Amino acid sequence: MARVAGAGAVILLSISCSGQTATSTATPSPSPSPSPIAYGPPQYRALWVDAFHDGIKSPAQVEKLVADAHRGNINALFVQVRKAGDAYFNRSDEPRAADIKGPIDFDPLAYVIRLAHAAVPRIEVHAWLNTFFAGESSKVYLEHGDAWGNRAADGSASGYLDPGVPEVQVYTHRVFMDVAKNYDVDGLHMDFVRYPGSSWGYSPVSVLLFMLETGARVAPAAGDEGWKAWRRERVTAFVRDLHDDLKSENPNVKLSGALICFGSGPLTAADWSKTAAYGSVFQDWNTWLAKGYVDFGVPMNYDSDWSGLEKQWFDRWQNFEKDSGFADRIVTGVGAFLNYPEGTLGQIRRAVAPSSRGNRVLGVAIYSYGSTSVYGTDDFYGSPDLASGLPRQPYSGGIKDRASLAGRARTFNDWFMTQLSQPDYYHDVEYGWVATVPVFTQPALVPVLPSSRRCFSGAADQVPPASKLLRLLGFAVPAALTLAGVQPVMGAATGSLTAFWAVQLSAPTIAAAAVLFMAARRFDRGDGAQPPWYAAWVLFPGAFLLAGAASMCIIGALVDLPVVAPTLWALVALGSVTWAGAFVLVGRASH
Repeated sequence: MARVAGAGAVILLSISCSGQTATSTATPSPSPSPSPIAYGPPQYRALWVDAFHDGIKSPAQVEKLVADAHRGNINALFVQVRKAGDAYFNRSDEPRAADIKGPIDFDPLAYVIRLAHAAVPRIEVHAWLNTFFAGESSKVYLEHGDAWGNRAADGSASGYLDPGVPEVQVYTHRVFMDVAKNYDVDGLHMDFVRYPGSSWGYSPVSVLLFMLETGARVAPAAGDEGWKAWRRERVTAFVRDLHDDLKSENPNVKLSGALICFGSGPLTAADWSKTAAYGSVFQDWNTWLAKGYVDFGVPMNYDSDWSGLEKQWFDRWQNFEKDSGFADRIVTGVGAFLNYPEGTLGQIRRAVAPSSRGNRVLGVAIYSYGSTSVYGTDDFYGSPDLASGLPRQPYSGGIKDRASLAGRARTFNDWFMTQLSQPDYYHDVEYGWVATVPVFTQPALVPVLPSSRRCFSGAADQVPPASKLLRLLGFAVPAALTLAGVQPVMGAATGSLTAFWAVQLSAPTIAAAAVLFMAARRFDRGDGAQPPWYAAWVLFPGAFLLAGAASMCIIGALVDLPVVAPTLWALVALGSVTWAGAFVLVGRASH
């Protein structure tokens, strides 16, 4: 056995060394050149490192993590740096995580990046952030939960922020982008980029926006298909906008997501709409992959291989992921915490094997570093009821206290990193010694991803004409006011108007044009933003008043009537406030 043989080698080496005489002198020899590394085929071998267990909370943990990844031939780490509105990195606007150990200047994310990138072979580091889950005790939720917090149809809360609230999208987008701008990460990894369930999304702001955009007169029912589509689009819009901004800032940083795979997978692409991801938590990741809104996806195929039913679920999702046209952008997530070690290794082998059509995924991601098996996770050793449902008993194997079970878990997690890359074994409570067969016997480089493509082939993908019109209006109205305001100036220059009269007409008109132009710039959402259906009705009163102001200015340049100037000022003031307010409302409601 590997560990027995290793121990024997240490004993023999110790005996040999103790037999050397003090007078022996070693002859220096030239250092041999390092042997070239023999790599296997490129393949993602990723490991989730969650912040609920040890991993990156101290310098020693980071050093062990990188050494363990190297031992297991892991080439990518998804390190959780935002678990509940907190930060495991120093350059953050959110509070520093309370369980970081070490000096105040210790930056967990920066240290992981430094060691992982210096490793040979190099290990990628992807910053893993919980997206719309912040926790009810987080700073952001305590400060903004009343307005931003997601609500169920019955009014209850759960620590989620509501994707339907525009301020939530802006805030969360900034959190992600700050990481990309401040750290040399290889990728950003989104988790909880979804709703909690189909009955969620009832924050007052979201419901009001939905009613304004659709013309609904009452709050929608949870099963309303239009309401479902609206919430689904809120999540997709966040992902799409983050991807676009990220690629503009740093095209080399990859955007990925942890994707929902509840229950049995779809048999064909036509069955996608029947999945929980699409219809319950409104995470339309099939579209994200098809349209290039993410660089790769990590479906969380968390199923127990010892369960016949869940084994079927795992394999069915695998077939869908491999044969739906985006296998080259899939890294299969494996739930090691739900399996015995040999079960996880078996799932990895099936995940990286080609489908019956010859399609392969990019690789695998293992959940998680702190929970590598049913014996290695507090999900089971911390819950006797759950542990009693496992097929091999007694789960505790005679261990009486939780501290000793936690010690056994650490041992299993440590052994698992060896089991990934070398033949090994472990001691099972029912079977005794169980041999394991490795899956990563050689190091591998991460694969080159296909270019992230944004497909604009169908009518649904075209830039909506209404958004172009809205943007045109935003700049055309101040331009028209400016042209009208120039007329009295030209009249004064030719002597047909007095300078005083020209100033009374031109000054308010051009000043209003400048303010409206700045408002248009400030709230411009680009050609890709779809305005709400009521945009024209909201904008019409302001446009009408400003058209009247422009007309008064031109009339005043032609006829010196005392009533023109005060009428002009009133129309400019009222029209500017009405137009600017409407434009801000429409801009914020656009998606």
